[in-house]
Amino acid sequence: VHVDDIIVDEAEFAQDIETLRDDKTVKAVIIFADSPGGTTTDSELLYKAFQKVAEKKPVVTQMHSLATSGGYAVSLAGEYIVARENTITGSVGVIMQAPEFSGLFEKIGIGTTLIRSSEAKGEPLPFKPLSEPARKNLQQLVAESQDWFKNLVSTRRDLKGDALNRVTDGRVFLGKTAKKLGLVDSVGGEEMIRAYLADKKKIAKTLEIEEKYRPEDTEQFLLERLTVFVMNFLGLKSYNKAFYPVKPVDGLLSIWHLSNR
Repeated sequence: VHVDDIIVDEAEFAQDIETLRDDKTVKAVIIFADSPGGTTTDSELLYKAFQKVAEKKPVVTQMHSLATSGGYAVSLAGEYIVARENTITGSVGVIMQAPEFSGLFEKIGIGTTLIRSSEAKGEPLPFKPLSEPARKNLQQLVAESQDWFKNLVSTRRDLKGDALNRVTDGRVFLGKTAKKLGLVDSVGGEEMIRAYLADKKKIAKTLEIEEKYRPEDTEQFLLERLTVFVMNFLGLKSYNKAFYPVKPVDGLLSIWHLSNR
């Protein structure tokens, strides 16, 4: 099952994944992860979909070029994780970011009228600096989401204390280092996955692999997904449904280097 590119708006994909649980033609599921992450909510959604499949059959993970942040969270659904030597992984963390243009607005003479029920209501806003109550509120949201992510790593990878803190501070690692730190089980490719399934689950190495992608993984759909992310990054929460029918993403992101992609 290919979990590629940015993880956002994944409800339909999650439902498709869950159907594998009761599909008698499916003996095991390989998560093929090649993603920088995405929204924290959608990463959780895919993780839980794979976990439902794992209730009945083996689920393992093969990382490719990139399996970071939310992409790593989804990878954790695999009971056995294989990375390439140069796979970039880790970046365990959560981010919330929004632009603030108040200095520019002041220079060009644009003003706003704001009437609200409390100081934190509606923030962050692009036309004013973030208030301290809003900052504390948003920081708490990020901290709670990070606790969820950190506990997931601890539970799935059996890491505690300093060993856990070392891999959950937002840093990224290459595959070989990730193995030493306990984020993955082995370094290699499909042959390692095949060997594990044959040895531990008695699944023949010659069993055919069927590729499964998102229901709408077309160039146009991927462009729309990227556009949603850019809109969210710029703080553009409103949009014209007739022109662009995909809803904006949630505010908490688990993604590595959004600004560079």
